[in-house]
Amino acid sequence: MTTGKKMVYSKDYDKHFNSKWDNVHVNEVKTTPAVGFVIKGNTIKVEVTVYQFGLQSAKGTVTIYL
Repeated sequence: MTTGKKMVYSKDYDKHFNSKWDNVHVNEVKTTPAVGFVIKGNTIKVEVTVYQFGLQSAKGTVTIYL
């Protein structure tokens, strides 16, 4: 029997996501709600932080609609 609740079970990503960008790596991935928490509503927000040798960093945010 299922409860009908949706949950963020895990996050999996490649630290080095593009071989053409040798010096750029994923530093952190955050989800809202966090891993292990129930999704309220129909969206998950994902924030990705990348860096280049620790000197420069950038963040990108996306909303996933379920």
